[in-house]
Amino acid sequence: MSTMPPDSCALYNHIVSQSWVEPNSKRLVPCLLITHPGPRHPVETLDYIEREMRDLAGALGMAPQLHPVYTGTRVLVENPTLIRVRGDRCKNHELLIRVTQHWSRIAATGCPILLLVGLDPLPGDADEPSSLEYIDAQLTRGRLLLGQTDALTFPDGADPHVA
Repeated sequence: MSTMPPDSCALYNHIVSQSWVEPNSKRLVPCLLITHPGPRHPVETLDYIEREMRDLAGALGMAPQLHPVYTGTRVLVENPTLIRVRGDRCKNHELLIRVTQHWSRIAATGCPILLLVGLDPLPGDADEPSSLEYIDAQLTRGRLLLGQTDALTFPDGADPHVA
């Protein structure tokens, strides 16, 4: 049995993500919550997961605050139901996330996207009311990291940054 935590790539393969489009007074805002379901291995502690989630949030340029700051372009719309979220520093900070066509269509217009990274676990099967309660509780406790980004889109998923 290993005493070392699994690598962060394994952690990022098991994130919990939820996407929705929030109407505000001027436009529709695509929102993306990224968190984790909790420990899956004996050595994968809540402290370890929190450090990894903070590292991910840092790579995405996010900080604990009430108003998100612009983090640069972090979202690539690969196709109508798949996005790639990219952080700085290394490929470990790259996530492939399924979204609805409505979400990706709104994001592709160039509008701001709200990113939220939660530090505490959220079950992968959480329904909308549970997710809203989670967000409210995490904001109140300072356990939600916020950022604002925008999206690039590539025809047929062709990313010019990949050789």
